[in-house]
Amino acid sequence: MYYKKRLEVYKGILQQSERIVTNYISRYDEAMKNKMIWTNVIWAVVLLVVLGFEAGSWLKQWNAKHILDDPLLQQQLGGVQIEQVENVEYLGKGGYRLQAGAKEMIAVQTYTSVMNYRWDVYE
Repeated sequence: MYYKKRLEVYKGILQQSERIVTNYISRYDEAMKNKMIWTNVIWAVVLLVVLGFEAGSWLKQWNAKHILDDPLLQQQLGGVQIEQVENVEYLGKGGYRLQAGAKEMIAVQTYTSVMNYRWDVYE
């Protein structure tokens, strides 16, 4: 009698814990599915921005005047002072058009290795 009662209690505990575990697993699967969907959406947006809109060249075009701070370019410009440069336009592939008064120059940034580059300036 005692063992039958004990067995029924253990069966009840086992059934209750089984329900708790299955409920937890189903909620976990739902949460994981939502996380996977959002992760894939975010990666797709990042991929579109990087490949489709070419964010790197857009940023260079938007902020082309930053090259005037480069000391290597200042050496290559010859007699032209940085203050005389009126307009800087990004041409793509590391090329920039510089206008200093009536003088127009093309500056091309050529990389010799991953970190090292030089400026070629053409009038």
